[in-house]
Amino acid sequence: MAREAKESSSLSEELKNKLKQLHCALNDLKQCLTPLTDDQYSKLKEKAKDNPLDMAIIDITMAYSINSLFWMYLITNGVDPQQHSIKRELERLKALMLRLKEIKDKSKAPKLDVIASKRFIRNALWQANDEPNESDSKRKNKRQKCNE
Repeated sequence: MAREAKESSSLSEELKNKLKQLHCALNDLKQCLTPLTDDQYSKLKEKAKDNPLDMAIIDITMAYSINSLFWMYLITNGVDPQQHSIKRELERLKALMLRLKEIKDKSKAPKLDVIASKRFIRNALWQANDEPNESDSKRKNKRQKCNE
């Protein structure tokens, strides 16, 4: 009986430590999310108003954060999130993030200046002249002398 009491007290100490860690993690999360829940979120949206790509990144990041929090809520309530529809939503948001990353990378990719490349190729190619120059006339004279 004393052994059972000892195990339960050690279990409760372990549980207390885990709960303290959870409490600290939730406080850190609250501090991290405070800028997004206050008026700073509307300021971010206002800044990104002219750039639809930045606006999409802000919205998807916010949606992913909220859904991740809901995932954690399900876990703490003992619900298996793998069987919940939240999993499909998180996968959809991940796919959107990858698509946005591709779009952002494509916009940063070097672009071909077609006009400059046409000029470069045109000037690099050799073009025969219609009028014979001096060196061509000298060659003809040498050939005629050899043939005679």
